[in-house]
Amino acid sequence: MTTETNPDAFYTYIDTCVARLEEKQAALLARYAMGQQARWWFDPAKNQLALYNDPKIKIDLRAEVVILGSFAPDDCTWLWGFANTTLTPQQREACASISTLAEHFGVEDFTLREGFEIEPGMAWELAAMACEHLNLQGVYRTCGSLNQHQWFLGLVSIEENLPPSE
Repeated sequence: MTTETNPDAFYTYIDTCVARLEEKQAALLARYAMGQQARWWFDPAKNQLALYNDPKIKIDLRAEVVILGSFAPDDCTWLWGFANTTLTPQQREACASISTLAEHFGVEDFTLREGFEIEPGMAWELAAMACEHLNLQGVYRTCGSLNQHQWFLGLVSIEENLPPSE
């Protein structure tokens, strides 16, 4: 990442966003046990994330999400959701305003339309900045093994303890 304007302000913003996201994540864990469920399912057509232990009994959590971006650990690249051509125009538009951070901080990475190389820990920082900018409740990182492609989903709204037929 390069900064043309006040780099100290940018790095302070990163730290603030990460701290706020950590607070949000702790609140999600305390209230919903977010991330403690055995399984997850993402339905990209509905922009919904479901978390559950046994879907025949209940869906523990269902969240409306915004696709913030994705991280490919094999080549350490990040691709913004608004730049991902495999997503629908509506999905890309939902996070398009993230690119305005480029004007504010002079960091062109917020406008890139292709994957760009980052350090692995920076994926969470980018997600934190997007979460803050979009005023989201938190972030869910799809988890498999650490060497698999990961999606960073911004949590717009959350419902809990839903019957399996919903």
